[in-house]
Amino acid sequence: MITKTTLIVDEMNRPLDRVHLSWGYGGTTTNFSGIATVKAMPNQRVTISYVGKEPDYYTLKDLPKKIILMNRLESLDEVVVNAKPKKTTPKYLFPALGATALLAILMSMAGNDAPKKITL
Repeated sequence: MITKTTLIVDEMNRPLDRVHLSWGYGGTTTNFSGIATVKAMPNQRVTISYVGKEPDYYTLKDLPKKIILMNRLESLDEVVVNAKPKKTTPKYLFPALGATALLAILMSMAGNDAPKKITL
């Protein structure tokens, strides 16, 4: 096993924090200074990935002391989604209308002290 430490920066030479380095069953991320330490077998393949940057691949023995991650050059095409709205009656409309009618009936009976019988 060998241990290597690397500095990972962007194109403007700014340290990148939280860059993911993975190998075999292990992995780590860079600290706020862009530094990460990897301990593995010399021929172990190390994958270096970061959102918005092209991933890099090295064997641990060839891992440089400083790595510059480049921006991705590809972009996605525009996606347009068209859909026709369904014209349906909301499920709650009829119970709401029934409740409104019941309330209107009860309110119309409110002024009279005599009890009324309502059959639904």
